[in-house]
Amino acid sequence: FGTTRNMASEWQTVWSSEQELNSVLVTSENQIFAALYDGEILDLGKTDDDEIKAKLLLRTGGHPNSIGIDKNSRFYICDFGHSALLTTAKGNIVKLIHEFEERPLLGPNCVQIDGNGNIYFTDSGPIGTTALDNAIGSVFM
Repeated sequence: FGTTRNMASEWQTVWSSEQELNSVLVTSENQIFAALYDGEILDLGKTDDDEIKAKLLLRTGGHPNSIGIDKNSRFYICDFGHSALLTTAKGNIVKLIHEFEERPLLGPNCVQIDGNGNIYFTDSGPIGTTALDNAIGSVFM
């Protein structure tokens, strides 16, 4: 693998937390959002001084692993604690999908929204049961 960055000199910390961070999302408008393991979704907006300040947006009550946002500013959240893909509706968190073909999701892991608004997410199975010799995982749309 090649690299175009000198890791030691070009990377920088833009924001830090004392809590475990699971995911970061940067929109095409350069909005930055972060998902914390404790269930909080934060808006990492800039202040007038061009500093990043965290603002609490949502609490999932679970353990979000990945976040996405569509063109209408609706969030999609893969959440281990709920074993579901969550979304926002009128300011509330709701389960969008928690089972497929009458089988529960086990470890929703990553969510992406394409330019047409199609939602893709993975369900990789519970931690510790999925490995290369025992692959358990799917991509859903």
